[in-house]
Amino acid sequence: MMRQISLACLPHQRWACDLDGVLAVKPPLPDKKWTNMDGAERSNYRVATVAWYGIAEQLGAPDKQPLIVLSARKETPEIRRVTEEWLASIGMGSVALHLLNVGRTIPNVAKFKVGVLEEHGIDAFVEDNMAVLKAMARLKPACHLYFWDTNSPVTPT
Repeated sequence: MMRQISLACLPHQRWACDLDGVLAVKPPLPDKKWTNMDGAERSNYRVATVAWYGIAEQLGAPDKQPLIVLSARKETPEIRRVTEEWLASIGMGSVALHLLNVGRTIPNVAKFKVGVLEEHGIDAFVEDNMAVLKAMARLKPACHLYFWDTNSPVTPT
């Protein structure tokens, strides 16, 4: 079910958002932990996840377009292509997309997202993962951080 992301309460002009969990329904989790999967299971999960990226249901519909979409999806040519096609299909083909190019841990994702936000002078960011938001807040970014469900500022723990 698509939900409107109302940004009227945010006075910010240069905003960005997360992809999975904000704009798109998150892909299903695997049946096993990654570390417990064998090579074939990992390969099958990767293929299924990339396919999901191409057909994911739109979750959030912002009332104004973000300047940047940030995602912890892995930076590969195939994932970039599928993700850009999906963004174009929802009318966001002109939005700058940044994908993660390091291992997907909470500290790495937080550092990556804060770095992109600061590099581009973004003043507000909307994220659905509270652990990522708290890690980002500890890095003291020069932008406001908002949790997807409440649009309330996040403070470090």
